[in-house]
Amino acid sequence: MPQLWKLMNCFGPKGNMIIYLNAAKHADINKEPLVQILKVFCEACSIVFLTLDDVDIFTQQKPFSPSTLIQLSSFLNQFYFTLIQQQTETPSELPPAADSFKSARRLLLQIYDLDLHHPFCPPNHWLLISISTGIKSFFSSLFNENNQDSSSAAMFLANLKQGDPVPLRILQLMPHTVSFDMRLKIFREWVELDKYTTLKTANRHITVKRSQVLEEGYQQLVNLPASAWKGTIRVSFVNELGIPEAGIDQGGPFKDFLTSMIAEAFEPNYGLFSSTNSNSFYPSATSSVHGRHHIQLFEFIGKAIGKALYEGVLLDVQFAGFLLARLLGRNVFLEELKELDEEVWRNLTFIKHYEGNVEDLCLSFEADEQVFGKVESYELKFNCDFRKLD
Repeated sequence: MPQLWKLMNCFGPKGNMIIYLNAAKHADINKEPLVQILKVFCEACSIVFLTLDDVDIFTQQKPFSPSTLIQLSSFLNQFYFTLIQQQTETPSELPPAADSFKSARRLLLQIYDLDLHHPFCPPNHWLLISISTGIKSFFSSLFNENNQDSSSAAMFLANLKQGDPVPLRILQLMPHTVSFDMRLKIFREWVELDKYTTLKTANRHITVKRSQVLEEGYQQLVNLPASAWKGTIRVSFVNELGIPEAGIDQGGPFKDFLTSMIAEAFEPNYGLFSSTNSNSFYPSATSSVHGRHHIQLFEFIGKAIGKALYEGVLLDVQFAGFLLARLLGRNVFLEELKELDEEVWRNLTFIKHYEGNVEDLCLSFEADEQVFGKVESYELKFNCDFRKLD
């Protein structure tokens, strides 16, 4: 792969991948014969990157050095961004050229995720403002991190309302090219616009005991449609005797209810979520203790978190990086296993870099997991008890 990267940089009179950046401007990019080499390169790299760890990349610098990864990611950023600007028959449709280069985006995001957990790229390397001048002249006022004018987000939303598909594609496919502060402004503007245009629904009122916030909140709100979650939900707290607490809900009691309910759901002893050593959360393998409706309970908590985001309520909850990656449809690095189970990660990396005969370790294709105090074994391959790892 390193040799292939060097070869592609030699193509064309100017080199430096210019031939590919120019081809990306045309809808018939696949007619360029050398483009197929780039596709093979991206597919191969994205597969290999799944098996790499920090020792490979930052110590042995294989298959690429960090400096080469910076050059590669800069090219992929410009290349794929150019692809998604192409016109389509419908705004929601992805340009055929971009659709045929999913492997390029996949590899781009893999390098970006690598830079997140082990920074090696220069500041603002990923931001859209650093891309070609034609794009910069249109988007600089929107995405310049130093621009504190809130109208930038409003302008972005205006472009979306006018049917311009490019800003939406950026947020969906390449959000890393927009600074977090600007994305937050856009999100808040988007929520305010939604509140203004959404049909108002009747206020919902619930009464819950403080000692049973999650249970009673679930019972009264589980069947609430998504549109009703956007409306006003008023909460009255009562004590164990059913006597109402003093006070009128002006938003405070509901915020208290929401944060308390979500905090209870994420308690490790509750069994719905497990926590990592860094106190980030992911769904527990034992969530079925809540019965056959435990998936519905996950959905309910998801709606509650969505309501918190919608109302600007800050939650003291952080999801595990590997969970967020899967929710976003991204591949997970071997290094991210360390966050889930450091012992398994340590054993796998030991085997990976083991220079002796792996048969000497007497391993088979099965994994053990402790569930409710008992060790259960799972086959990773059929008849793995009789098949040693070699």
